[in-house]
Amino acid sequence: MDETKPKPQNKNRVTIDPHSKQKLNDWRTQLGQKFPGIHISDSEFVNWLILKQSSTLTAKQFSEIKEVFFDEIKELEWKLAQARAVQAGLALSHTSNENAR
Repeated sequence: MDETKPKPQNKNRVTIDPHSKQKLNDWRTQLGQKFPGIHISDSEFVNWLILKQSSTLTAKQFSEIKEVFFDEIKELEWKLAQARAVQAGLALSHTSNENAR
C-alpha cells in the first residue's frame, strides 16, 4: 500500500528526554524485529502515540499530572496576580466614578 503521510503544517519542536528517547528506540527495535525494513521517525511515532489517546484526560491522569507538575508557589503567585488585577480594576472603576461627578 502506497500511502502518503501528511506533512505537518507548522513544525513544533518538543525536546525528548534521554529516558523517553531510549523508550522510543526500544519500541522501534521491537518493531524492526517484527517488521523488517520499517522506519518511523521520532515525530511520526510521538504523533501516533498522542493521536491514539483520548482527547479527555481521566481522573487518574489529572491526579498523576498534578503530582508530577503542580507547583504550589506558582499557584499562589497566580492568585496574587489575579487579586492585584481585580484590585486595580476596582481602583480604576472607583476613580472613574469620582471623575464622573
